[in-house]
Amino acid sequence: MIFFRVKEPDALAQAFAEMRAQNVDGVFILPDLMFAANASRIAELALKNNLATMAWDRRMTEAGCLMSYSSNSDELDQRLASFVDRILKGADAGYLPVEKPSGFVLSINLRTAAALKIALPRDLLMMANEVVE
Repeated sequence: MIFFRVKEPDALAQAFAEMRAQNVDGVFILPDLMFAANASRIAELALKNNLATMAWDRRMTEAGCLMSYSSNSDELDQRLASFVDRILKGADAGYLPVEKPSGFVLSINLRTAAALKIALPRDLLMMANEVVE
């Protein structure tokens, strides 16, 4: 396992070029606001360098990454809004309950799989909650 630390968008192209030079086959993109803001660029660079990408959020798959597996971001956004509402109404944040996601979403981008010439197993496609075509 090789780690590539990218701290700014301008460093993305160099990181993907280094991955390609080191014969990396796939990339796991960790949760990060900078990565989320540059999802399309990351997907573009991954395709250009023939790298499969696994991300933390289905929005990354929608932007062109190969796949993601994560908690349901829409559900989390709603829960976050509920917590913010309660705090703004005077609730003590320290006393709000800890919650866990009620489910997870597997999202797969078939266009990206085709571009990378990856034949995804039928069973994996059947398990997917979302398939981007």
